[in-house]
Amino acid sequence: MRKKSLRRLTRIRFLADANIPKLSVQLLSEKGIDIISIRDINPGMKNSEVARLSAQLNRVLITFDKRFLWTIVTYKVKIPGLIILRIGMEKKAHELAEFLYELITHLKPSNIEGYAIIVSGKLRKTKL
Repeated sequence: MRKKSLRRLTRIRFLADANIPKLSVQLLSEKGIDIISIRDINPGMKNSEVARLSAQLNRVLITFDKRFLWTIVTYKVKIPGLIILRIGMEKKAHELAEFLYELITHLKPSNIEGYAIIVSGKLRKTKL
């Protein structure tokens, strides 16, 4: 296990949108990632409410929903970071968990906090 990478991430906390499989969240949590899911809080929350919760809890939001950039700009919500997955949702929960684990353990906190990371065929980053 990458102890150095995990230590680096201990100060970064994540919030999984309702479209992230619950099993993926559970697997990430078991690997030492501090992550909670909207599914456990209120799966029917609107994007604006999820964004506000992300800001209140100081958690980087992980979602498949590309509309979150629009939500953040429109509602002027200052969230700590955003990871938008533009990869196939057909990935199985354990494959998605492994993919996310590799992604977040390889990124430095300075590359996550204050940025929107868009993951498709390649990684794109934009300042929030």
